[in-house]
Amino acid sequence: MTGFLIFLVVLGFMVLIHEAGHFFAAKWAGVRVEAFAIGFGKRLFGVIHKGTDYRVNLLPLGGYVKMAGQDEMAGIEKTSAPAISQDKHLLAAEPYGAATERALGGEHEREIEAETAAISVREGTGVEFTAVPRWKRIIIALAGPVANFILAFLVLFAVNAFHHEDALFLNGPATLDYVPVNSAAAKAGLQSGDTITSIGDHATPNWQNLMEQTGAALRNTVSIAFLHNGTAHTSQIYLEPVDDERGLTDKIGIIPQQQPGPIVVHRVQPGTPAEQAGLKAGDHLNSVDGHTFHSVASLLNYLTDGNGKLVVLNVQRGTQILQLNAHPEIGAVAENRKQFRLGFEPEPPPFTVTRMPVGAAAAQSWRDNIHFSLLIGQILHGLFTRQVSMKNMSGPVGIEQQVAEASKNGIWEVASLTAAISLNLGIFNLLPIPILDGGLILFLIIESIARRDVKPVVKERVYQAAFVCILAFFCFVMWNDISRIITTHHS
Repeated sequence: MTGFLIFLVVLGFMVLIHEAGHFFAAKWAGVRVEAFAIGFGKRLFGVIHKGTDYRVNLLPLGGYVKMAGQDEMAGIEKTSAPAISQDKHLLAAEPYGAATERALGGEHEREIEAETAAISVREGTGVEFTAVPRWKRIIIALAGPVANFILAFLVLFAVNAFHHEDALFLNGPATLDYVPVNSAAAKAGLQSGDTITSIGDHATPNWQNLMEQTGAALRNTVSIAFLHNGTAHTSQIYLEPVDDERGLTDKIGIIPQQQPGPIVVHRVQPGTPAEQAGLKAGDHLNSVDGHTFHSVASLLNYLTDGNGKLVVLNVQRGTQILQLNAHPEIGAVAENRKQFRLGFEPEPPPFTVTRMPVGAAAAQSWRDNIHFSLLIGQILHGLFTRQVSMKNMSGPVGIEQQVAEASKNGIWEVASLTAAISLNLGIFNLLPIPILDGGLILFLIIESIARRDVKPVVKERVYQAAFVCILAFFCFVMWNDISRIITTHHS
């Protein structure tokens, strides 16, 4: 119940921020706002101030801003309970807008809405949504997602400023855990277990120095010195441009040993190969196909190098040693390369908690948001190219479970998850799909280029088709949630 209440608070806060973006942009543009609602269905309580009905509704699964003159099914007036991938990198909005809100509320609710609209006309200020220039309408549409991006940045800034987790391995020797096939490191002759001692003319006594020197030498071929079985070697390595630390591991192939012991399973995601193989929370992953891994990045790259082939897991569960077989699944697609996974969350490697200076916290928050955005893009690409299964998606029930799990690890874990969901919500709403913000922006751009409005009957048909498709999508992810719960309870 505590987890459910935290989920409602998180969801309500994100909806409030998203809709506040639309609201303030509409006010700036001079558009009259008839309603600012949290939730759908019957109006529970609220206040009408200067022609705007600020209200809380019965179903706490989203919210909307209703602007004067905006009665189409599409538009800004929606933000709803999300659907997110199990690895927390993709989120969608429910297909509910003010039109659906009227249907949910019944005849009495429609009477209240009509009365509110009349009050808005008498007491409110501003013009109808369609009366302002298209460029202002585009800004109104963008304001909701931008508010989500700002929220994600500020939340991660606070996390880094007050609870930044520094992995202990960063101060340890630069020993490679795994070298991906065909990576720059593999071409330079590096192997698992080698210790890098210098990049170019700079010594790299620990991982922190190595990452800094590698980042400074990108786009160059440099000398690299390393120890292999205690013997010194030198070679040349090309450090191609990368966007983040994941690029450092995946493209260049420099993957650190993040902990002295094996990977420990924190949580198994329902319906994944890990669950199907029988993996459970608390299991120690001693080896995979005889290879010992000390970081999830190493394991993921090994699975990807194997192109999804069956793997044998040597697992320690208490005093038992188990042999489990698992068939990895595609988790994302990056640069036309399928990336495979098992579907579990690991225990974090040993770390210390520090407080970052303001500038450093802001820079780290920016990097984190860019990193998460790129991951979302990879998963979206995989979904649209049918290389990532839709079964990886979760709806409100699944997200509630993730929030409840995060709440067990403290407020900072909940904050980080909130930032990830907010970022997902903003990005998904920018997709050029009618009834989402991106769909409205697309129509406005088309109308600006054509210098005339799209016919209302055409818009209506497009919105109706999109509404049915997104409603079907939402039902699908809800069914995913329910089936996972049933499967978990029966296993």
